[in-house]
Amino acid sequence: MYKFIKLYLRAENYTQLSKIRNDGGVDMTGYPIMEPPFLSFPIEEMKKKQVEQHFNWYMTQIEGRIKQLNEFINLEKKDVVLDKTPESLIDLWEWFQEHIEYEDKTEEEINKSCEGQPEWFQEILRQDTKKMTLLTMALAEDIAIYFSETMIHNHPQVHWGYLMKPKKLDGVNIPILLGFKGNDCVNPRTLITVCIYKTTKKKNKYKIYETYNNWVSSI
Repeated sequence: MYKFIKLYLRAENYTQLSKIRNDGGVDMTGYPIMEPPFLSFPIEEMKKKQVEQHFNWYMTQIEGRIKQLNEFINLEKKDVVLDKTPESLIDLWEWFQEHIEYEDKTEEEINKSCEGQPEWFQEILRQDTKKMTLLTMALAEDIAIYFSETMIHNHPQVHWGYLMKPKKLDGVNIPILLGFKGNDCVNPRTLITVCIYKTTKKKNKYKIYETYNNWVSSI
């Protein structure tokens, strides 16, 4: 349970990937990572102009990211077609669940995750010694984009947007999905990260499709 909480709280794959690129990290995956030109860190402290610039840039990247994802999948599985139908999420996840990979965290990363946390929680965090590989995170980000576009394509009242408050909002200042009942919003990266966690425990090719349908009921 605690590992799930930890994963949920640190589910900003996009943020992590963007920081890797901005810190001069090298892409060793063979799968090009998004390189946002307008992000600054910490993200929750970005100014409105930066947030708008980043959002507008992100919108121009969406179709290209989906095309890249589909081409990458088709290198080995020719029958996956990302046509924005809900059913396409099943084939997509069936492929992806076989490509979820983890690697060991460094001692520095573990110590950093413990900074500012109460002692009892630090003990839990120190047991969490694995992280998703860079390739897994990159694919997860693009799957989050495709999930979102599938939702928007089939339910036009849902749309991309951003929120700048509250600062502790999951997905503050980055593109998220709006248009749900009760002014609810969705950070699709968190949804995909949770699906990854559950799929790691028990494979289920319908996992992302089930998540999609759960959120459709909230439109």
